Parts: sequence; C-alpha cells; structure tokens
Amino acid sequence: MQDKKHKIIYDALVNILGEENVADDPSIMHAYSRDWMPESTINPNPPAFVALPGNTKEVQAIAKLANRLKFPFIPVGGNLWSLNTVAREPYTVILDPKRMHRIIEIDEKNMYALIEPYVSHAQLHAEANKRGLYIGTPEAGAQMSSLANHVFQAAWGVSHRLGMGYRNILAMEWVLPSGEILTTGSFSQPEADTFWGEGPGPDLRGLIRGSYGVMGGFGMVTKMAVKLHPYPGPKTFPCEGIMPHQKSLMPEDRFKWHLFTYPTAKKAVDAMYKICHAEIAGNCSKWPTSYLNWYWAKSGEEYWETWKSKYWQENCKNMVAVCLWGFSSNKQVEYEKRVIEDIIKETKGKQVPQEVYDRIVSNIANCWIRTTYGPRVISRSGTFMVFSIQVDTMDTCIDAIKRSAEFLDKYSPPILDSYHTDWIASYEMGHLGYEEDMYPVEKTKEGLAIVLDGTMAEIQEDLKRHYEYNIAPALGSAYHRQAGSVFGYEKLLKGIKKSLDPQNISCPSQPIPED
Repeated sequence: MQDKKHKIIYDALVNILGEENVADDPSIMHAYSRDWMPESTINPNPPAFVALPGNTKEVQAIAKLANRLKFPFIPVGGNLWSLNTVAREPYTVILDPKRMHRIIEIDEKNMYALIEPYVSHAQLHAEANKRGLYIGTPEAGAQMSSLANHVFQAAWGVSHRLGMGYRNILAMEWVLPSGEILTTGSFSQPEADTFWGEGPGPDLRGLIRGSYGVMGGFGMVTKMAVKLHPYPGPKTFPCEGIMPHQKSLMPEDRFKWHLFTYPTAKKAVDAMYKICHAEIAGNCSKWPTSYLNWYWAKSGEEYWETWKSKYWQENCKNMVAVCLWGFSSNKQVEYEKRVIEDIIKETKGKQVPQEVYDRIVSNIANCWIRTTYGPRVISRSGTFMVFSIQVDTMDTCIDAIKRSAEFLDKYSPPILDSYHTDWIASYEMGHLGYEEDMYPVEKTKEGLAIVLDGTMAEIQEDLKRHYEYNIAPALGSAYHRQAGSVFGYEKLLKGIKKSLDPQNISCPSQPIPED
C-alpha cells in the first residue's frame, strides 16, 4: 500500500476521475474480490484499486494510463463473475461502470436501444415493455448488466425465438486495451443511426465474442445498440406479492404454457423438434427437475425438504415447457394450441397434473421471460458450478447430459445431491440446441478444489477424444489453454490478443494466456 508505484497510480486515477470515484481501501478491495464463484473462495485475491469511470473518454484515459505506467485493468459489468475479475497481477484496477447506467435512447420505430454498461436487463426490459417491445434475459438473472451479458453469453429464456444474444448486437463503441476507440456497425459511419450491426468490410462482432465472450481480455465496450423485438404482453410486467412470495401471471389469451413429460430425454427432444418444425411458440425447453426446485423454494430449508419429498422428480422428469405467444392476436394462440395438442398426442406426451401446472406457471414459468431468480440458485449451497455446456444440435445435447451425469456421479460428494441437471433448450426454432447443467457444491476450499481439479481432468480426457461435452469456452483461459491446440485456434487467439493488447494489461490471462 505504501510503495511509490501504488501512490503514482492512485494520484493519476484521482486526477482523471476525482477522489470520490477512486478507492484503494483494503475493506473495499476485499469486497471486490468475493462473490459466489469458486474462484473467490479458493483464491480471494483483491485488486489494488477500484475506479468508477463515468464515460468513454474516462475509460480511454485509464487505458492509456495503464499502458504508460504498466498496470493491468479489468472491466466488469454487474461484477458477479470472479472467474474473470479476481486480480492476478499487482496493481490491478477494477473498472466498475456504476456511473455508466443510462439508457441513452430507445427507438420505437426501428426497434433498438442504445445503452451503457450498467443498464440491467430488467431496467431495459421494463422500459421496452412500455413501448410494446422486449428483450431476452438470461436465467442467471435480469438484474445483471445487459451490455456485459451481450458480450459474454446471452443464453436467454426466449432464445427459441430470438436466438443467442450475439445476434442482437448492433453498433458498439469499444475502448481497446491500447486506449484507441473502435466503433462497429453503424457507429462506424458519421451521422448514421444505430439500427444495424454489419459494418463495411468484416463484421467485427465476432472479435468481441464467438459462442462466449473474451472475458475482458480485449478492453471495454462502453456503449452498445441492441435489437428490441415486438412484445404482445402488458406494459408493466405482472407481479403480485413480495419476494420471495411473489407470483407472476401473464394474460392467457396471449401467453399460454403447455407442460408435458416423456419417459426419456430423447423422446422429449424429438417432440421439441416437431414444435420447431411447426415454427410455433416463444419459449421451448426441456427443464430439469432441479431447476424447478431452485426457482420454487423460498428458502434453503424448503429447497431440501421439497427435494427429499421427490415432488418435482416424480411429476416433472423429462418435462418439456412451451409457451405460446400471441404476437399477432389471441387467434394465433388458439391456432398454436391446436398444433401443440396434436404434437403432444402424436408423440405420446403426458400433461403434468393440474396442481403441478398451477404451481409452475405462477411461481416459475414466467420468470423465463424476465427473471431475477438466479440468486436462488446460488443460495442453496452458497455457490454452484457447471460441468457441461453444449451449443450444437439438440440431439448432441442429449450426449452431453449423459456425459455430465457420469461426472456428477463420480464427484458426489462434494457435489451435493442434485439429480442430473439436464436443461436442453431450443434456440432459433431448433436450428441450435443449448445444454447446460448446474449443480450445488459444498462451499469450502477443499470441496471446490476437488470439483475444479476434477473438471479440468475430465476436460483433458474429453479433449483426447475430441469431445466438447464439457464447459468449453465458459471457462475462458483455463479452457482455451487446453483446447486451443487440439482444435487449432490457439495461435489465432494468441495473435489477436497480442495485436490488441501488446502489453497484456486488459484482464491478463484472458481470453488465453500468452505464456
């Protein structure tokens, strides 16, 4: 704290931002090093500084300062992802965008919004709804940064119709690690509107993210125009009660849920393909019983008591959840209802009991349109982990959940009794399948280390067979270090990192280590 370089960096940051927007107090730094993720429990390494830039110019000034004084910086969004934001080098500065929280513009005619990094999905979704528009939100929670989610994962509950969030990105204003400002899409043209994403020449959206993002390794996006979509729902999202005893009921003439089960995951996915071929519905997923329990339970005690009772396991195994959206009118819902009833009958699906249906729809289902239930997943054990994330076909996702089940059985405990968390989602009317498992783990250094080491060992085994059934790019550098050479992209990714960040100051080691 007392060395000369620390004081020079602190004084320079204060000169850019003002004293009220820079901190190096140990208690504040400690708070910025801890969250729900295993990394912050195993390796709670606090940053040296936290800086709160208020605009693009201030972010640019900090990036140039970092190059001159040779210290690393890590851009964050909602700052709940310490796999990325735990400091790994001395003098690390966290760039927290709390002051960059404006929805700059919502264009109703051209259906887009221009946002800053701290605008949450819930904030944007609420404002869009007032205008007859909407945007997807991730099951991790609508409370998080919309911009950060777009450049990271953006796997949404409504991706059956909208697809992965990277398709939603229009124009970007992006501060590179060098301090240069890169503009993409229509931002690259003077006086152009921000309604289109394709710029002249190569489309640079793929540089900031492919299936997943670059975890802060290529600088900081400070503005983004995102696509909004037509919405047939009420202008205010319908909720009643106080959290955690809160319910949501959408108008059934425009939003109608169908919940039905199958004896196997394969039969469930076959039915989902038929739904996709018919091009109906706004949501379509195979929900795991563990997710239902996570969302349903109002406390840790209720979670485990409900789980032991096998309520969800007996009523909802291999359950397909489909919501019909009446975009044009209530007649659309009536038509799609007849279609899906024919599909259920043809595929020999079984409707869930009415009591189960009522419990799911009011307490759980509509949260896949706008959710803040992600923290409930964390609260059951203090953390959770993921072994398998597959973005391919829905058929391939079935193989992935089988591989995941092997892993969960092998490492339980310290993995807690979680059943096999086999979420399979239709994206883009079934042209893409998404699979993910989440499971609770004992939040101890010893338990988390066992599972993390086991995960990396299993990845190595899978890579030998050229499998991609595990967490893949979600791990960032830890995955790319092992997979890059196997799948032939290591040199390319390292070359991009070296070109954009020659001094390795933007979130060092992300998205791939140089050494």
